[in-house]
Amino acid sequence: MAIPATPHEDALHLINAPVAVIGAAADDVLGGLTCAWLTRVTSDPVRIVVSIAPERYTHRLLKVGGYFSISILREGQVDAGRLFGLHSRRDRDKWAEIDHVLLEGGVPALSDCAARLSCRLVERLLVGDHELFVGEVVTSEVVSGAPALPMRGRDYA
Repeated sequence: MAIPATPHEDALHLINAPVAVIGAAADDVLGGLTCAWLTRVTSDPVRIVVSIAPERYTHRLLKVGGYFSISILREGQVDAGRLFGLHSRRDRDKWAEIDHVLLEGGVPALSDCAARLSCRLVERLLVGDHELFVGEVVTSEVVSGAPALPMRGRDYA
């Protein structure tokens, strides 16, 4: 799904964000996608929000699974970002193609990444053409560390 161009795109692309793969699981199915829009939203408890379009396959898994993972990609992981950003679980089992671990709730996360977090879903909010999934961080691990792979325009969508 292409992001519709707006007169604001040039300014919006200056908002710095890492490339992250969101992992989800439900009904013995693993899903995942590259997410451009995520941020920490509280300190106590630590909560992160990810923004996912409802037509994404992983959206349904997020709604029913109760947990999700965030794998923050490190520099040099463009191919992993594209694997999860350009292909749908409807057509391709992306997790079968990449080394991964299972975290709380059986959700997959990349074995190799800058860092990974496991989140328990605590709230959802439909806003415009996306749904926000708020997760409370249950576990986190710095794997290879910085620098994270920065989101650059439409590289992964």
